[in-house]
Amino acid sequence: MDRLNVTLEVLNDLIEVNGQRIWSYEAVRGRSAGQADDELSRMLEQIIIQGQRLQEELEVEYVALNNDLPTRGNPKGVILRAWDIVRSTFDKKGKGPMSISEYFDTGERAMLKAYRYAEKRSRIR
Repeated sequence: MDRLNVTLEVLNDLIEVNGQRIWSYEAVRGRSAGQADDELSRMLEQIIIQGQRLQEELEVEYVALNNDLPTRGNPKGVILRAWDIVRSTFDKKGKGPMSISEYFDTGERAMLKAYRYAEKRSRIR
């Protein structure tokens, strides 16, 4: 696989992983409405906005390199497969949704691992 294809695969995976992160925080924010104080709600909103900005930057880079939109819904890159494994490790399997602190702790750690792996993978090729 040539360098451009590897880069596009990595970008596409990061777009998907980041999208999942945004959706997770939106779900936590929606679930905690009424229970959470204003400060927590503002913090979650800032995280969502940050994720949306990052998403836009990743998509712009992808389009600049490929002159086409990224594949949505089911990319099959190695980063996304690794993300799914890490995420399933943190999944509570039938014990209900993750708490807000669990999203911050384990979810963000998993996201950082995905980005570090993407950076390493893009340098190797």
